[in-house]
Order: sequence, then C-alpha cells, then structure tokens
Amino acid sequence: MKSQFVYSLFIILLVPTILALNTFFLLRSFRRDSDFELNNKALLVGSAIALHSRDLLSSPTSLSAQLSELIAQVPEIKAIEVFTSTDSGFTSIASTSPPPSRLSDSVLNSLSWGNNQAYSKQFITDFPPNGSQRVWLVATPITGPDGSKLGLVNLYLSAKDVDAITTRSTSDALVILAVSIVIVLLLLLNHFHLFQISVLFKKLKEIDQLKDNFISIASHELRAPLTSITNFAYVLETSPALSADSQLKKAVSVITGSTDRLKNLVADMLDVSRIEQNRVTLNSSPQDLPALISAVVSELLPQAAAKQLKLEYTPPSQPAIIVCDPDKMRQILTNLIGNAVKYTPTGSVTIYHQLTKNRQIKTFIADTGIGISAEDRPRLFTKFFRVQSDQTASIPGTGLGLWITKQLVEKMSGQITVDSIENKGSQFTLIFPLNSPHPTAKNN
Repeated sequence: MKSQFVYSLFIILLVPTILALNTFFLLRSFRRDSDFELNNKALLVGSAIALHSRDLLSSPTSLSAQLSELIAQVPEIKAIEVFTSTDSGFTSIASTSPPPSRLSDSVLNSLSWGNNQAYSKQFITDFPPNGSQRVWLVATPITGPDGSKLGLVNLYLSAKDVDAITTRSTSDALVILAVSIVIVLLLLLNHFHLFQISVLFKKLKEIDQLKDNFISIASHELRAPLTSITNFAYVLETSPALSADSQLKKAVSVITGSTDRLKNLVADMLDVSRIEQNRVTLNSSPQDLPALISAVVSELLPQAAAKQLKLEYTPPSQPAIIVCDPDKMRQILTNLIGNAVKYTPTGSVTIYHQLTKNRQIKTFIADTGIGISAEDRPRLFTKFFRVQSDQTASIPGTGLGLWITKQLVEKMSGQITVDSIENKGSQFTLIFPLNSPHPTAKNN
C-alpha cells in the first residue's frame, strides 16, 4: 500500500512537471527560431540597402530621401544611417529622421569595417512613438565593384511584432498548460481515490475471507460437541429416573431444543461456506417431485398439527419428473414448507402445482400466515435478513435459510419467486424444467 501511495504521489508531481517543462522548451525554441529568422532578414535587408546606397554616396540628400521612403514601405525598419570612414572615425552622411546616431555601436561598426562583412546585435531601446522594444542593429559595409570599402550602413530592425506574437503564444500556452495541469491533477486525484477504494475493497475482501474461514472452521468444530450433547440429552430423556422428576425432564427438553437450534445454525453456516466457496456438490438425477414433496409434508405434519394448522398437498394429475439432487431438493422443500408452518399462526398451508406449455412445472407453497411487507420483500433472499416484527420476535431462525434455498434452486437450473401481503399470507413459487418426455400442459 505504501509503495502504491508513493507511486501515485510521484505521478501526480511528475505529469504537471513534464507538461510545464514541455511548454517552457517549446516557447524557448519558438523564440530562438523567430530570432534566427529575424536576424537573417535583418542581414539580408542590410546587404540590399548597402548595395543600393553605394551609387548615392555622392548625394547624401537623395540618399536620405531614399532611406526614408524605404522605412515607409517596411514598418519593421525603424531607422537607417549611412557612414563614411575618416581618420577621426565614422561620419554620418545620410539617415532617416530623427538620426539614430545615439544608438550607433562603434565596436560593431569597426568589426564590420575591419572584416568587410555584416555583423548584428540586439538590444532594447526606445523608438517613438512605440516606446521600448527589442531591436536588431545590423552593420553592413558598402563596397564598390572592385571590392573597395566605400562606407557603412546601420540598419535598425524592430522585433516588436515577433515579440508580440511570442507573448500571445506564451499566454495561450500558459493557459493551456494551466488547464491541462488542472485536468491531469483531477484525473490523478480520482485515480488516487479509486486506488484507496481498491485498497479498502481488498481489505474488506480479506476480512470477508477470514470471516468465511472462521465460520467454516468453527462450524466443523462445533459439530462434534453438539453430537455429544445431543446423545447425552437423549440418554437423559429416555432414562427411567427422568420420568419421576418433572423439573429435570423440562430442563432436558430445553437442552434438546437448544441443541437442535444450534445444530440447524451450524448446518446453515456450513451450507453458506460451501456455496460461497463453490464447493457444493450436486448429485443430480431424474426425480419424482411429488414423491419428494409428499415425504417432506409427512415429516412436517406433526408440527402443523401441534399448531392446529391444515397442511395439504395436491399432487399433479400427471407424472412430474425433474432433474435435481434429491437431498438438496428435500432441503429446499423442508425450508420453504417448514417456514410456511412456522410463520402461520392459524389457518392453512397448501402445496399445489401448475404445468406450463414450455415444459416447466410450477410448485406453489401458499400459507395464511403473517405475510411480508412490500419494503421487506426485496431483501428476503439476502443473507441474515429476517422480518423484524412483534410476530416474528419469538420465532427462532438464522436468516440464512431463504438465501441458501435460492442459491440451491438456481444451481439446479430452477427459479424461485415470492408474492406476499402483510397479515394475509405468502406464496412461494418454485419453477423447474420438466424431464418427462411427454408433458401435457393444462394451462399457462
């Protein structure tokens, strides 16, 4: 978990950093390329002006007019000045207005004159009316046809437009960077949240697995002492000495009842463990469903009679063979019919069938018991759920029977549904495909 947290934190810091560095280097590359192109343009224009100016060196007035006209046509050129070399240095003979001599660089001029080639430099200065801006100064020698040096041209080329484009591009890039970083951070924070959920889910799964293992082990370990208690309770119950002591007989009866409830709980817990670990073994074969139901009804008749309930089963008029595990089917029927008897204070429990046209048999288990509310019905087949009411408070149960029943029914390719009205009764319906080769449908 710690390594995953460090990894997530590293990603959260790394991605915005990479985006920021990428933006920075792209802008720097754009600025460098723009300056390179602007410098080349300045050198090219300076060379063209130097070539054009050599024929007008003898007429400074005409040369100044030509230079002013050129500036008017090319807005990027802010000023031009032409020099000739004298013993005392360079002397300006023509320029645009106002003369930019104050910006002239004697070192650059000497370098250009001495090496007979163009040189450039950039600096920031004021050019009215546009104010402070970045300028390229290009010093280009003027040579005659024979290569002799005649003069020197200083060209001042403004980088204002390029800088404006760079500024806009930088602003747009920073906005995009900020939005991208926010989006990435939100995604990464969501990833971190999902990671926390994943860790929590893993822990819950581990705890759930430990719980299942504990239940499985505890249930197995309880079976042996429960068997011993049951056997000794039976010995006491059948002892001649017990019949003479009514108080002791009542105590043994309490032991027997409590042991039976605990055995049922252990059996349910073992079934839950096997189902969840997919260790349920089904020995399915064609079975006579009415015979299975009749056997279960016979076993539960004494319970129904003790409550003065009418327990009635109506077999189908035709054979009803289904493929199932007989033991698991008896467990399903015992649970459903037993619940109907258990939760029916007065009235009746009836079991009957319906054959359908699509080769299925529906088994209905209807009672006139306490019923189930509409709010409780969706949770009826969940683990450990029991209807909580004054009527059910004294009825023992684990809340696992119907969940186990549903799982077993579905594992044998069946379906189970329930309809109920509170204080009126309930009807559970089992649906299984028929295995009979010639089922005749009565109705649908």
